[in-house]
Amino acid sequence: MAQIKPTNTKKKMSGSAIAALIVTIAILFGLVVSLLAGTGLFVRVRKGASSDNFKINGSMMSYYANSYYQNWYSQYYYYIMFGMIKFDPNAPLSEQLTTDGKTNYYDYFVNGTKSTVTTYLKYCEEAMVDPEVNYNDLEAEAEKYADESVDSLKKAAKENSMSLKAYIRQYFGQYISVRDLKKALVIEHIASDYYEIVHDRKFDAVDEAREDKYFGDHLNEFISAEYIVYTLGSTVTAEKVDETKYEGGKNSQEYKDAVAAAEAKAKEANEKAKVDAKEKLDKLATATTLEEFKTMFLEFNYDQAFQSTYDTAVKNFASGDKPSTEDLEAYKAELKDKVIAAVVAGKDDLDKEEETTPAAEESTETTTKTKWEKAQETFPKSLITALNKVITDNTKTVSYTLDTDLGKFLFAGVKDQYGIEYKEGEEKGTNAPLHDHFFDETEYTADADKNIGKYSMSLYFVTETAHRDEYSLRDVGHILFKIDEKGTDGAYKTEAAAKIAADKLYEEIKAQLVDGKITKEKFEEFGKDTHDSNVFYEDVAKGQMVAEFEDWLFAAETEGEIGLVKSEYGWHIMYYGGETGEPAWRPTAHEGATNEDMDTWFEALTHNVTVNDSIFEKVFNK
Repeated sequence: MAQIKPTNTKKKMSGSAIAALIVTIAILFGLVVSLLAGTGLFVRVRKGASSDNFKINGSMMSYYANSYYQNWYSQYYYYIMFGMIKFDPNAPLSEQLTTDGKTNYYDYFVNGTKSTVTTYLKYCEEAMVDPEVNYNDLEAEAEKYADESVDSLKKAAKENSMSLKAYIRQYFGQYISVRDLKKALVIEHIASDYYEIVHDRKFDAVDEAREDKYFGDHLNEFISAEYIVYTLGSTVTAEKVDETKYEGGKNSQEYKDAVAAAEAKAKEANEKAKVDAKEKLDKLATATTLEEFKTMFLEFNYDQAFQSTYDTAVKNFASGDKPSTEDLEAYKAELKDKVIAAVVAGKDDLDKEEETTPAAEESTETTTKTKWEKAQETFPKSLITALNKVITDNTKTVSYTLDTDLGKFLFAGVKDQYGIEYKEGEEKGTNAPLHDHFFDETEYTADADKNIGKYSMSLYFVTETAHRDEYSLRDVGHILFKIDEKGTDGAYKTEAAAKIAADKLYEEIKAQLVDGKITKEKFEEFGKDTHDSNVFYEDVAKGQMVAEFEDWLFAAETEGEIGLVKSEYGWHIMYYGGETGEPAWRPTAHEGATNEDMDTWFEALTHNVTVNDSIFEKVFNK
């Protein structure tokens, strides 16, 4: 039987078959790409930023970018929650503007991240070539820090029933890996440690001459003055004219005449008020002492303060419970001199012998007091509080400036005062003396303002002349008996409980006093279980602590003396550690000069850093 020759099975593929194959390959390739994208591989292999010796990939950049965003968000969280900053974390960042009204949040976060990363890489590069730094030690310390940080994240992930991978992606972006997180942390920590090294060098190099120069170059940071200002302005606006009542509307002559008449009426009233206002300010300008000025100032504001206090006191009264107009006016007149004198004297209530009794004084003790009689028991104190607020609200502290007429009045002689060389073209002058006055009137140029006689005038009364803080910084210790109604961390749930415990320990410490003093070491022994993170604070300046704490500290006279103070946090047993001997302005000048020298040093660094801007489109919700 003849052997059958096998036929040629090789066939040419049709066009449709080729197309089907291409589609299949494309689908498979798409699946692979999708899987790889889900792992963040493409982002990781993309360049994020680089310098000569360091590389930051897309995954590491995801960490830096998300960290920058989270730090910003946590800092401004309450402003966002209460609507003071308009920001929606779920909306595209490029569609939202920052508070400057010009920059969108995408550009803001991109530029912030770029600046941070650039700074890190420049510090790391400089650390490698710094002859006084052992870079290997810096790197080893940074790697140890990175390992400890990841261990902490592992614990947090476990506590949240999550894998470490899922946990870090939740906080630092979907493309971050554990390995890249460690690398990013190492760079971050090397930069941070090296910054501290350089900062310490610059800090130690600043001497008094450098402090004095910084002071002279930044007077606005150190020099201030204080005044009480009384401002009076337009109170009448033109009555609105309804154009629909006139044929031809706003274009009719009748309408224009009506508008002009309304403006003329408002102008007449404002000009009369302006004359009265000028008389008040002229009278205030005759004051030569603070007590005299405050007395007149409060007299001018008394009626308004009394009315607002009265309105609050009788807010829930029925008409029949309120005093008659005559009785109220008599009561107002009776209180006036007494409460004003109390405010000027710095009191928060009338003395007992000065208290005004209710009108129905003849009534027997068994007679039930009316609502108004009961209100009068606390009314003087409330009125004094209101008048004190008037003083406080109009007392201003202003920093050095020569850009305004008021600034020139207050600070024209500051450079002479501190022996600072004048720049070419600067005029010499003198500072306003204590209790001097400055009158200022606003000139309105717009026709709409002129037509109604708009005005604003102010009188400034100097209560503290141009000065810098020369008082000495102080050291202080305290033992806090914290009050927290939940009893968190061993705190006392009530003020009474905290006071009992504080009194007990206070008496024990008093028993250890020698000549009214105790050593710092002994006080520290008593303060081992304090509810505060620090028992002692050094170099304390005014304005750093809560008012009650600070008032005691800067009234203390003898190093080693103790006291008992109540603040919003609880009861404090206080210890006065003495003055440091350094005027308060010098540490500020020292740190300012240090930071200025740091900036100069950093700007001189020549290390080249490049950043891939396009990487951020994957990181942020653009």
